Amino acid sequence: MHRRLTTAHLARLGLGADGVGDGQAALAAIATQAYDLVLMCCYLPHRDGYQATRDLRAREAVHQLARLPVVALGNDVSADDRERCHTAGMDDLLAKPVQVEALSDALARFLPVIAGPSPTPITSVVLVGSPAQETVIDPQVLARLRVELGDDAICGEMVQIFLSEAPRHLQAVLACGRAPDDEALLRATHKLKGSCQIIGAQRLAHRCVLLENLLRAGKRPAIAMVLGELPDLLQDTLRTLRQVARDLTPE
Repeated sequence: MHRRLTTAHLARLGLGADGVGDGQAALAAIATQAYDLVLMCCYLPHRDGYQATRDLRAREAVHQLARLPVVALGNDVSADDRERCHTAGMDDLLAKPVQVEALSDALARFLPVIAGPSPTPITSVVLVGSPAQETVIDPQVLARLRVELGDDAICGEMVQIFLSEAPRHLQAVLACGRAPDDEALLRATHKLKGSCQIIGAQRLAHRCVLLENLLRAGKRPAIAMVLGELPDLLQDTLRTLRQVARDLTPE
């Protein structure tokens, strides 16, 4: 979902992008085609973004290649995270979900020419549900996403991706919780949280953050309690988002 959002932002900036699923695939793509810049997620399967960037810098040194800019994408952008990215050889760090203005600013520092975004003004925003439901979906996040993408059809596509993927993400979380496998559970929770943050699923995202904190603290009874809350909360979230999808794609 992060990839689709970032690709849509890049298209608005007049840039094309090839998407790959992990650090190993990224290194293979860079070796076979000339690119101007890499947007590298920090946490990837098989070979994470940090290791992939270290491998890229080593390859550049051995073969005396020009330095390819790498902009990291991460859920955290603290000073420690920035230092870790710098140590790995990354050139910048953007917070996920990526906003078009931040992306444009970062790209302008590394690409010779970058067209700025020109959002189409809108006269209405998506307001989701009643006041009692606003903690389920944050209407301001959806309104911002709609402005950034400048296209209701793409915004509706992002909602549909969440509707399709979120149940699978939750099943992965619950399966890891039953195992139990704390490291796998942390990774699965991180993925669900990221999707929630893009779409404004505020309450579910907050539960994911709580679950991450409880896992790090090793608080077993509380972890089980939060896991038990997630299925009903996801259903509330999906129900609200289906209404959003109807608003974005009127008959």
